[in-house]
Amino acid sequence: HQRSAEKNGNIVSFVPCYWFNAPEEIERKLTTAGKGQWILLQGRINCSVYMVGQQSRSNTEVIVYPNSLVLDPTQTTNPIQTKE
Repeated sequence: HQRSAEKNGNIVSFVPCYWFNAPEEIERKLTTAGKGQWILLQGRINCSVYMVGQQSRSNTEVIVYPNSLVLDPTQTTNPIQTKE
């Protein structure tokens, strides 16, 4: 993941998100027209720590809950319903 410091001192992290077996329509929207698009999602945070030589490294990712995705949350409050 990437970290950057904001002028107000807050740290912002961009964390990879994984959605397994995403519906084709949603996958297409996120991969072809998703850049710069606001989304809202919920998921489980998965963290791991491991050693590389004498240094510890960490990895953080989000496993997305399939029924939690909202494309452009400024327009709606209803999550996208996916077929299970």
